[in-house]
Amino acid sequence: MEKRPQRRPFPCGCVIVICLFAFLLGAGLALWRRPAVANSAPGNPAPQANSGGLLSSLFGPKVPKWTRTEPLTVLLLGTDKRPQEPGPSRSDTMMLAMFDPARKHVSLLSIPRDLWVNVPGYGENRINTAYFEGQAYGLANGGPGLAALTVEYNFGVPIDYWVTVDFQGFVQIINALGGIDVNVPNEIVDYEYPDSNYGTFVLTIPAGQQHMDGERALQYARTRHSTSDFDRARRQQQIILAVRDRVLSPQVLPKLPRLIQACSGAVSTNADSQMVLSLASLAPQLQDVTVDNRVIDENMAPNYVTADGAQVLMPDWQAIRPMVQEMFAARLPQGQPLANTGLRIENATDLAGLAGMTAQFLQSAGATIVSYGDRQGGALQRSQLYVYADAPQAVAYLRSIYHLQDDQVQRAEGGPPGVALNLVLGWDAIAGE
Repeated sequence: MEKRPQRRPFPCGCVIVICLFAFLLGAGLALWRRPAVANSAPGNPAPQANSGGLLSSLFGPKVPKWTRTEPLTVLLLGTDKRPQEPGPSRSDTMMLAMFDPARKHVSLLSIPRDLWVNVPGYGENRINTAYFEGQAYGLANGGPGLAALTVEYNFGVPIDYWVTVDFQGFVQIINALGGIDVNVPNEIVDYEYPDSNYGTFVLTIPAGQQHMDGERALQYARTRHSTSDFDRARRQQQIILAVRDRVLSPQVLPKLPRLIQACSGAVSTNADSQMVLSLASLAPQLQDVTVDNRVIDENMAPNYVTADGAQVLMPDWQAIRPMVQEMFAARLPQGQPLANTGLRIENATDLAGLAGMTAQFLQSAGATIVSYGDRQGGALQRSQLYVYADAPQAVAYLRSIYHLQDDQVQRAEGGPPGVALNLVLGWDAIAGE
């Protein structure tokens, strides 16, 4: 498929939430941007649809517009790529966040990068390889898009948006805030902390209350050789809470112009400008927000050696899923929106097994999977939903999950027996459009 320009990848995931809080306070309005959605590839045949392709009440409501009351989820990503390095990179940090405006509540879950999961199109692998493989496909948003799809299909939580932030932006944003205050519980001595020239040096961070500038906060967030990835995830969440306290303090208000400048160009996301404005309008409510921050730790993901000798973390889903359901209950399907709906799923991408994983994911919402497999006729850039029978609730749910616009949902005739809806997955399902 045609190669499309890549967005810059970014090394430190904890920066993302910094920008998120700043963004919610109105500091990030100028820096968020959304890439254009590619049109469907020409010449690809599709099921015959009624003329016009316009929706009626039969198809259910349009793509939901956020009314500032529904919970939304954001996948926060940071990569291990350095500015001078060409080619794909991996997500070094991954956090799943949910903001529930009605409850004034944020849920934040750190996902270890070595977690052994099923990556769509690649089978079992470390979860951080999803970003790498997505970039390798040449999609404009393939890295974060495939990472989001991987988290969604393995954890069962719909991902509304993804956000990535760069290394330099982390340091600049912390400095623009005037630094942060962090209580370091134990002294850290890392004999192999990486420097900017591909070497290492001995990093020492003493225990106790400290005021950290951007560079020091980055070191505290990234160091791992003297401890574990689980401890590093806890430190990153500690920084997030310190940033929240700093952003919400009266002292930061005069610094907002500098913060905007520091963020400029550092953030990539699939959120649109309307979402930005809606989030920013909620800034006054953040004073009372509560945060539930947790880590998938060694008790839920013990060490494991694969048949190929790779050292990974094997997820204990019986322990992980109840926690996920508790933390993200407000964003999980209420009831079974696809109940009694015959669904056919076609994969119009080059990702092997995508239709099967999608079928498994949608069965949890009650769908009756009539058939699934690869689409005949080549790949599509944009997903399509063909409606053969009345199923407004099911259509509304699929539109919400896959961000389908009006022209991507069409009334069709002559469907296969038992099929009410035919979901054709294009590359936009991967790119997070």
